[in-house]
Amino acid sequence: QMPLRYTNQSILDSVAYTRKHASLFDVTHLSRHHFKTDSESNLIKFFHSLFPTDCQAMRSDSLKYSLLLSSSGGGIIDDAIITKFSPLHYGLVTNCS
Repeated sequence: QMPLRYTNQSILDSVAYTRKHASLFDVTHLSRHHFKTDSESNLIKFFHSLFPTDCQAMRSDSLKYSLLLSSSGGGIIDDAIITKFSPLHYGLVTNCS
């Protein structure tokens, strides 16, 4: 299991190292979801109920970093990556938690 933070480096030191060299990111805690539909408008309504992102304006084969919002009183639940493969096929990468 990879640590969230190495004790011998500050966050700024870690970012500087990654920019100069390379770093690994543990993606085993991420989950992929696919949404396929016959009606883009229904899928867009669903995504707009979760994310403050204009998914319909996205080009096919593009990604957007977004936030998963709480439907009860506002607030951010987590971050997510939205992929628009086509107007009828979207993907979502979220934390498994």
